[in-house]
Amino acid sequence: MPNCISFQPTNQDEKDDFLDLMMDELILRGIHPVGDIEELRGHLKNKLVMEHKLCQHLKQLEHCSKLEQALIILLHKIPCILHGENHVGLKLLSMVLCEGFDNAEKGLLFAHIRSEMERIKANVYQIEKILNTKILGDDDGPVLWCLPYDNDNKMVGIICLDNNRIRKVML
Repeated sequence: MPNCISFQPTNQDEKDDFLDLMMDELILRGIHPVGDIEELRGHLKNKLVMEHKLCQHLKQLEHCSKLEQALIILLHKIPCILHGENHVGLKLLSMVLCEGFDNAEKGLLFAHIRSEMERIKANVYQIEKILNTKILGDDDGPVLWCLPYDNDNKMVGIICLDNNRIRKVML
């Protein structure tokens, strides 16, 4: 069935027709159709899932008999502004840390240290010291926050800070 998102074309004509259909559907939904057939299929699937969820939410709202019921349902669908602030702060911190680690790898930070791994370790130590004794704690009462850094993959891991702490870091 060529109109199904799971359709697997068996010849070039079917592939061309299916690709045209997917491109039309993506353009209809405001997505620029770039990529191979599997990438386009993935983009279209994601958009269709979002549309399905939206339709379910609209059906729930249609069944509400009172305005108050509709508002309560809507409030449960909208994320809290504090969670948004927390996610944005964590993303900004992650981006700054990644930039710092790139600079440490290149030797722009801790240039006096010859070993790349030692520069990275020095960077981790410096970041942890600043956060634990200057931002989240002080010299008399430091906190024990550890930077999640994966030495093997040379990546900053998932950072978990509550909203109050990420707000302190961002100030």
